[in-house]
Amino acid sequence: MFSPGGGHSFCDAILHIPEEKVIFMGDLLFVQCHPTFFEESDLDNWVEILEQVKKMDNVSIAIPGHGQVGTKRDLSKLVDYINGISKKVREIDSIAETEMPASYRDWQSPEIYRQNVKMAHALLND
Repeated sequence: MFSPGGGHSFCDAILHIPEEKVIFMGDLLFVQCHPTFFEESDLDNWVEILEQVKKMDNVSIAIPGHGQVGTKRDLSKLVDYINGISKKVREIDSIAETEMPASYRDWQSPEIYRQNVKMAHALLND
């Protein structure tokens, strides 16, 4: 068990069982559901943590804090999600202009997308 530093929150922790190729990601991983960004979230570090886990050879199964059991593909999807929102809020003048990409419309808790855009805008533009 180790703490990779703050991504989703200050107290993120990961439990890795290499011989089973399983990693428990807690709220660093959401599978097929919108993650929640908080004032304490560090979006850039969150992406870096996910990228580091993707590079681990002894990981096949990723247990998220929310959603179904995932794989490294789900880590990539969350990286794309966070990077997509981060890029969008850095490029736009008004968050009212944002639309949810079609690739996330079937994820659980779609109402969180708009909240994440607002929070990312505050985190990245203040």
